[in-house]
Amino acid sequence: MFMEAKAITKYIRISPRKMRLVINTVRYQPVSNAFAILDHLKKKGAHLAAKTLKSAVANAKVKKMDENRLYVREIKADGGPTLKRHMSRSM
Repeated sequence: MFMEAKAITKYIRISPRKMRLVINTVRYQPVSNAFAILDHLKKKGAHLAAKTLKSAVANAKVKKMDENRLYVREIKADGGPTLKRHMSRSM
């Protein structure tokens, strides 16, 4: 029997390229190792990824899954909406 718990974080203000540097380090890791890795990284994305991972673990608890057997199966960062900046000037 295959069970999964997932969490999605949307509209965070960081580029996917910078976020991928962080999440590639925790992919396919057990959750306890992933938290340890993210705790020692000095990047903004590490805090955001840890927050999302914590949410996924909480979702797994609700589904009565064993915390000790959890691992990061899939983690990804995709681009969101781009802020459009325009400064009006006289013509």
